[in-house]
Amino acid sequence: MLKTYYKEIGDEKVTVLRDPRPGSWISLETSSEQDLKKFSKKFKLDEDILKDVLDIYEAPRIETDKNNVYLFMTFPNLENEVTFPLPVLIVLNHDYIFTISSRPMPFVEKLLKSEIPFSTVDKNELLVRLLQNIYHQFNVFIHRFSRRIRQKGVQLEKISNNDIVQFVNFESVLNDFLFDFIPASNVFTALLSGKVVTFTKEQRVPIDDLMLSNNQLIEIARSNLKNMVNIREAYSTIMTNNLNRVIKTFTSLTVVLTIPTMIASIYGMNVKLPFDQDPHAFIGILSVIIIISVVLVGVFFKKDWL
Repeated sequence: MLKTYYKEIGDEKVTVLRDPRPGSWISLETSSEQDLKKFSKKFKLDEDILKDVLDIYEAPRIETDKNNVYLFMTFPNLENEVTFPLPVLIVLNHDYIFTISSRPMPFVEKLLKSEIPFSTVDKNELLVRLLQNIYHQFNVFIHRFSRRIRQKGVQLEKISNNDIVQFVNFESVLNDFLFDFIPASNVFTALLSGKVVTFTKEQRVPIDDLMLSNNQLIEIARSNLKNMVNIREAYSTIMTNNLNRVIKTFTSLTVVLTIPTMIASIYGMNVKLPFDQDPHAFIGILSVIIIISVVLVGVFFKKDWL
């Protein structure tokens, strides 16, 4: 799906154009190489670079080709309750700014519906706004993960197998995010250097903030990964300890019941035995069994084996 937006400085609303004109913002959502081929020919963009946006494992980077600047970033995507980062390509040239992705870009819709002032004519300012919206989404997702991980850490003994599976999924997502955040630092460094895109002094301030936000997200992601490892290890230790206690309890009960069982087995044989003619033999043997069992139970409790 191809859409062209136009908004001058001071305009209240964004205009959707049928045909692009200088100063337009062109947004393309496609999963077809054929569409990208036509798009590259129409706007004289590098086709090979455009095709990289279809690779879901594409990492953030920045490239230049003639008068075009190709900026690859990623944004959090949610499909079927599964979160994963997807690449988005932002291209700047003299006439247009492009946003290209293989999936819908929620940060684009959010910017269009927001009351944040921006202009498609000022491409550098629009680039800053887009990056701010992308990182706002990343912050929302990362902090959502953090809350859920902390909740499970507080209820450690109530963790279920489904929670463990969920933790594995969280770990995969956070590793994917971390894989993108680290090269994104190099992108922000390149932007701030002024060699690729020339920002005004006012525009450099939010770029600095985005770089700090990116570094914070790296630390939060690493902290969450460490917390999940600690929770899993603590859960494993608790389960092992509980299993040992159960095994120890059953072993102790087996020992306690073994001696009475042996006595009963001996006196159940059809041979001459002591006290077999005594009318009080049953009560006496039963008393001995009870005394021995009570003594063993007392010893085991004292040794903390029960």
